[in-house]
This record gives sequence, structure tokens and C-alpha cells, in this order.
Amino acid sequence: MSRRYLCVTIDRSTRWVFLHIYHDMTDFSSIDFLRRLKDASPIKIVKVLTDNGSQFTDRFTSKDEKPSGRCVR
Repeated sequence: MSRRYLCVTIDRSTRWVFLHIYHDMTDFSSIDFLRRLKDASPIKIVKVLTDNGSQFTDRFTSKDEKPSGRCVR
């Protein structure tokens, strides 16, 4: 059995849930998930909170270990 990765988004106000399963957890998969989320969301997305995975932040590659706030790719 091969490993799968579940990406999940939950809107805190409405409890609306969006999910997608991937075969890997790469930058490409993360970008694909965010695009799918944007297309599927019935609500305007204002802010995204993540688990600080390396595919979502540049925090682990900067000298002062603070995220720049810019897109990684």
C-alpha cells in the first residue's frame, strides 16, 4: 500500500470543508491544492493559515527564520 497525503481546508466561520488527496507532498501538489481550493470556494478567501510545512513557507530557508510573506515559488 502506498502512502497518501490529505490536504484539508476548513472555514472557521461556516465550517465549510474542502479536501483533496495526493500521492506526494511536493510544492506542485500544494500549489495545485490552493488552485483547486480557490476554484471551489463559495467564499472569498482572505487569509490562509498553514501548518508551516516547507511547501508553504520560506521560513526554514531564511537566515533569521522568519517568513518573508512572499510566495515561495
